[in-house]
Amino acid sequence: MKTKKVIILQVLLVTIFVGTYIAGSRTTTSTLTVLRVPRSVEVESRQDSVPQSKPRILNNATNGQESKKWAPYVYSSCDSTWMPAHFAPCIKERMNQGSSCSLNPTAPCIAEAEELIFPDFEIREPGFHNATYRNYWVSSVTDPRRDFHGRMHWVHNGWARYSGQFGQNFILTNAGYEATPLADSWSAGACMAWDTDFSAMLRPVANGAAKKVRKALFAASPDSWSFQHFLDRTTHLAIQAGEHIDTDTYVVSGAKQRQEPVKEMWNLAFGVKADHLVSSPITAETLIFPCRSVLIHPYFQIRFAELMGVARTRPMSERKVVLYLSRNQDNTLNGGRRIVNEDALLSAVTKLVEERQQGEELVIYDHRKFSTMQEVVSFWSSVRAVFGPHGSAFHNHWFAPKNTMLIEFVPRDRFQILWWEQSALLGQTYWPFALASENAQHDMKVPVDAVVSILRENLGKIPEPVLRKYYPWDTGY
Repeated sequence: MKTKKVIILQVLLVTIFVGTYIAGSRTTTSTLTVLRVPRSVEVESRQDSVPQSKPRILNNATNGQESKKWAPYVYSSCDSTWMPAHFAPCIKERMNQGSSCSLNPTAPCIAEAEELIFPDFEIREPGFHNATYRNYWVSSVTDPRRDFHGRMHWVHNGWARYSGQFGQNFILTNAGYEATPLADSWSAGACMAWDTDFSAMLRPVANGAAKKVRKALFAASPDSWSFQHFLDRTTHLAIQAGEHIDTDTYVVSGAKQRQEPVKEMWNLAFGVKADHLVSSPITAETLIFPCRSVLIHPYFQIRFAELMGVARTRPMSERKVVLYLSRNQDNTLNGGRRIVNEDALLSAVTKLVEERQQGEELVIYDHRKFSTMQEVVSFWSSVRAVFGPHGSAFHNHWFAPKNTMLIEFVPRDRFQILWWEQSALLGQTYWPFALASENAQHDMKVPVDAVVSILRENLGKIPEPVLRKYYPWDTGY
């Protein structure tokens, strides 16, 4: 057979001996696959060779001006001339070859499969009151006994790098969900765990009472019923599957009773009504499985902010609220992490605000004052800075504009970096105080003078960028 010269994309996959962190899983592995920039080369190809797989941008028709810069590339067909066998389109080809779906239109089948390749990025390290706080924080983040190092490369020039992140969407037909993966679970095999799998959805549902629908999205990530984990995990699934869902799509979102804000956000951001949030068992003509998604990436946070109508670019001059997140009141779901010298802290910050004479106001946050999520989003658009002990109330910073300042008091024996990562993804600055616990409830005593000093020097100022794309070569662009 005649041959002709064609141009194909070659992708070099380089494996580096570092840890990976698959979103939602608390398990690390020992390798990280990094996608290098494709280059064009001439090769000889037969006329009947596999056609090239051309990438597209996820949600390209609906992304906002900010999120489109961070959207992943999507490959939806298998090109065996370069594509690894573990890419979703090639998995689809292999699995469908062993099934009867091509002959039987009612048989379970993988109709579509998409491999998502996310842009690499770096985030700046936090701000610190002094070297003592910085040294403790850096040593904790880079401690190999913690899982943080598994999802990033710590770069010793003040930036942390996140690279080689991939996701997968599988669109199944004549499929169903009964119990696997486990809904709302943090266990191995659960949605967003490194070993999550959809093969059980291609088997018949044994329960004859299963709800039958036209289309369903499986989004039962760990604690998907809760406000905080809906935000940091479930939103990723809905955005990643955004091209495949519509207002008539049912969502399998976990077995527990969903919190009211979660129901509201499903409707506000994704157009899914409360009566379309269901539990198992369910069968669907089309079932969407997006559980192979990443945990830390700016695309998801920025895109969700757009969907919720967050005032990302509201000028600092229009934002006057200095917000304190207290755990000393009776408005928290979990106890502990109280500030034992809270009165002294608030008195000092009040004095600072008055001295500045910029119209700023110290407000103690109470979520019970808001009846809708739209009210919450509107309120947080006025926030200039937020400070307080570690707790889920910090998740509301997702609704604050860029350049908002976060100060967090973290118990050393419950050390975490969640709000450093998430605030940086949204272009917000973060100042941690890792403090000793005063008791078994992890209550803390705050260094009041240090907190006031940070606020005095930084409150209301536009900081240096804390988020940037990563590329290994200095090209001048």
